[in-house]
Amino acid sequence: MANQAATAESRPDYQYKELEENEVRFVTILPAPEFDDDIILQISHGQLPRVSGESQERSGRRRMSPKEVRETLPSDWKAFQSNDGRFLFVHYQNLSERLYDKTSWVHPDSSIDPGLYLPPEKIDSQPKYEALSYTWGSPSHTQDADMGYIIQATPSPDGTESFAKLSLTPNLASAIRHLRFRDRRRKLWIDAICINQESISERNAQVLRMVDIYRIAHRVVVWLGPSSSTSANALKTIAHLGKQTVYTTDCCVSWSPDATESPKWDTRTRLPYTTETFRSIADIYAREWFKRVWVVQEIQLARDAVVFCGHDSISWDRLWEATGMLLKNYHIDRSLLPTEHVDMAWMLGRKDFGARGSIETVLSGLGRLATEPRDLVYGLLGLLPPRLRSRIQPRYGSQNEWEAYRDVFLEHTEFVQRLEMTNPFNLPKGVRVQDSRPSWVPDLKNKSLQPWDFFCGGTHLAAGYSRSWVKSSYVQSETVGNRHLLALTVEGVQCATVSRVKDMSTPAKLGISAMTQAMRRLASEHSRGDSTSLYVTGETFDSALAKTFSQGYYKERKPGYNDPILKTWLNVLFSPATMSMSTRGALQPESATLKDEAEYEKLVRCMKETILPVFKTRPYFETKEGYVGVGPPDSQHGDIVVVLLGCDRTVFLRPNPLESNTFTVVGNAYTYGLGDATALLGPLPEPWSIQIFGDVEEPTVAKFWNAETGKPSEDDPRLGPLPDEWKRVYRDRTADDPYIFQPFLNRVTGETITHDPRMSPEALRARGVNLRTFTLV
Repeated sequence: MANQAATAESRPDYQYKELEENEVRFVTILPAPEFDDDIILQISHGQLPRVSGESQERSGRRRMSPKEVRETLPSDWKAFQSNDGRFLFVHYQNLSERLYDKTSWVHPDSSIDPGLYLPPEKIDSQPKYEALSYTWGSPSHTQDADMGYIIQATPSPDGTESFAKLSLTPNLASAIRHLRFRDRRRKLWIDAICINQESISERNAQVLRMVDIYRIAHRVVVWLGPSSSTSANALKTIAHLGKQTVYTTDCCVSWSPDATESPKWDTRTRLPYTTETFRSIADIYAREWFKRVWVVQEIQLARDAVVFCGHDSISWDRLWEATGMLLKNYHIDRSLLPTEHVDMAWMLGRKDFGARGSIETVLSGLGRLATEPRDLVYGLLGLLPPRLRSRIQPRYGSQNEWEAYRDVFLEHTEFVQRLEMTNPFNLPKGVRVQDSRPSWVPDLKNKSLQPWDFFCGGTHLAAGYSRSWVKSSYVQSETVGNRHLLALTVEGVQCATVSRVKDMSTPAKLGISAMTQAMRRLASEHSRGDSTSLYVTGETFDSALAKTFSQGYYKERKPGYNDPILKTWLNVLFSPATMSMSTRGALQPESATLKDEAEYEKLVRCMKETILPVFKTRPYFETKEGYVGVGPPDSQHGDIVVVLLGCDRTVFLRPNPLESNTFTVVGNAYTYGLGDATALLGPLPEPWSIQIFGDVEEPTVAKFWNAETGKPSEDDPRLGPLPDEWKRVYRDRTADDPYIFQPFLNRVTGETITHDPRMSPEALRARGVNLRTFTLV
């Protein structure tokens, strides 16, 4: 049959039949004995099988949660979750120093029934099919399109099979030729074939079905592209590396119980690979598939996945384990294996995806590729919580990209009642709003955004646990040529005016040594030899600058995180001792102890992963009122610094000269001294301070530490008691919750809210807070 479809010119184009309600198409690839044989396909309609999903019970018992598993462990054991859902049990020699000597997939207490902690069994749905995850390729290559031949339902007059032709992109044709079997059929769902791309209404409907299509599939098949001269060796190396380590959902790399290397490998191991091998691995991670926006939900929804490069394959779980090691290893030369390539793969596979709330899903397309810009919204709908997903409808053909970005901003903001999407977006340098969009509409196409641009936002708490109060309406604006523009009104407090902006990109690009020297010069400008000079918060400028440059990454602020103590930052910035590089590549005093060395390793990691990337695009700034911080890329003299209700960080607004009380959103900022709701509630009284807790399983929460009693409290000492009708409730985060939330229950109405009722605009005004309304255009 392989070449019965010859003479393409004589074949009619395939005509799609309309899908009935709830139907999808499947494509069956017919076998071919030779690689270059014609591509013969059958297209069928059918209902998706019922979601039998994964059994949540074994032997009638519910699987224990991570917290419950940890409560069953001896004191010298800890449990972590691997990406495939298993628990990794780790025995520690020294828990405080995180020194461990054994890992196991089996609970150390043999009396614990394995059925209580092993992953649930996967149960296949019927009929069984696979779903293809691949890249379409550039539209400019359509003239090179290959041809597939579809067996028609109606035979030819002579009784033989009748064929119609269907154009396939070169990459899809290559995938089919590599994936088809020689002796049996293979049933798949492939978007370019199974969705009639000429029908806008069908595209809109089928995009919403993809959440079920990929979730129910027996397996997702990832196609990276044809093999290269080095790809087979690269995949073999990645598979071996993935067997040695386990990359847990809380981003720790541990020895795998299945490891074959001795001694065991970890992030400090110098991997025994040549320059050529590292380059071949980099070539795998640089493939376009890792950068595409649609693959995020395709991998996240997959029950199982396998990755093909040519005829070579590797399980997705094994590749992801190796990715953790390649991302976190201390000794890899990043000129051979750039972090940004590996990081793209890591972001795809995290099984704690969305654990920080729906904002993580909404923003997961940042920096990714999409031929259709609206797909940066539509391509992620399958991962949104159902209630939010139902509010956002794909509208190919009737909505441009900015309208799609605007709608997801407004729907998400109303849904979570926080200005979460304001956090990561900044006005690019030199771009005037009238040339592009309203400044408050996020540019999801902006590829320059850093991970810092959102997920560190929750440690600032500039507006505390308040909710946002926003309205959108059309206004006639001279700023955009006297045209009508959709404006956003928000509530907040004006705090400061920018007086100085200093570009730090050059030292940040040169590395840690150049950056620390630049920070020291700024420190000396302020102290002028007097280390006791005071900041607006009442502490020394040295302390304030150290906290500013660390951006909250110090142990005293975040006790549960692996960050350096504040003294380490102060030593690097202000110690007269000579600094050198340790044998492990950490900046430290020459007389450092092993404990010092560990601290400086933490600082170097923090500098490399967060601080340097931030200052490559963001400037240092000062205000007339004495505040300092890290501003948005287009910071300018005269910008005002505001705290908006429901927004985790301070925001720069630029007054519009043509209209009073209208502002351009410049972007978010880290302004030291304006975090922790200080602009709304005033500074914390002595002896209180705020500490940040939380991880992928727990919501980020601020606890108020009393230095005199040595005890934390969840009650803000600046706020009075709750009104009688309200009480605080405790529950786990759901997908519907914002990143920063505190649940409260109204005893009278039964309503539950995720913000503090004592921080409503009315309550704040009653406290004397000078709230004002800002109109953003």
